[in-house]
Amino acid sequence: MAKRPKDPNAPSRRENNERIAAAVKQEDRKARLEKLLFIGLPVVLVAVAGTIFFLKRDGGSDSAVPGKGDKTYEALQEIGVNPQIAGCSKPTTDPTPKEEKILPVGQKFAYPKELTPPSSGPFAPAAQISEAGFYTAADRPTVESLVGNLSAGWTVVWFDGQVLGANQKGLIAQAAGILRKDPRYSQFVAVEWDASYGQLPEQGPIVLTRWVKGPGEAGHRAYCNEASGELFRQWMAVYGAFKIPGIDDF
Repeated sequence: MAKRPKDPNAPSRRENNERIAAAVKQEDRKARLEKLLFIGLPVVLVAVAGTIFFLKRDGGSDSAVPGKGDKTYEALQEIGVNPQIAGCSKPTTDPTPKEEKILPVGQKFAYPKELTPPSSGPFAPAAQISEAGFYTAADRPTVESLVGNLSAGWTVVWFDGQVLGANQKGLIAQAAGILRKDPRYSQFVAVEWDASYGQLPEQGPIVLTRWVKGPGEAGHRAYCNEASGELFRQWMAVYGAFKIPGIDDF
């Protein structure tokens, strides 16, 4: 069967993403207004919006175009789906060790199954991450060394290579390469999960993790169904990556 020609008038992926984001933003404003007016309706819009819990809005002008002129932001819009439809769970708040334990190189640690993949815990020296920032089962660093990266402030995205197809893996790799090239987001790595440490839960085959230190120290995980370059950027911004001046206020 001949391939159907692409409709030249069809919206691009970026236009679709921007349309979805605008619709969610409009619903979010409506929810805030209802709350201020004490209507008393349940505020369910945030849950419906999926990963909108990552965003912390500053209440600024709605006419501003987020990310305008920022090459990293714009490139990430073309990778995967809009964050609001990536099918992500609410981020967890995981307990962290009272004292950090550094493991000898090569020693394997049994991380708690209920905290799979780990967002903190005993760790080996942090792995040296390639410029690509993407690893499969063939070349991945150990889980213990990647927890070392978490301890040093990195974002680690784990993915289930047995569940995801080549397209989703390719999108994750593209996003990793873009983030690694930007000094604001360079502490990012995506790694195929090692199932010898236990199977990933069924919430989603893509898991974002971060170990946030300081007051209120905690580990954080979010399970997602689909890759999204902008989702990865938002996760990093919320949990401590540098903000985009004049655009984000995290």
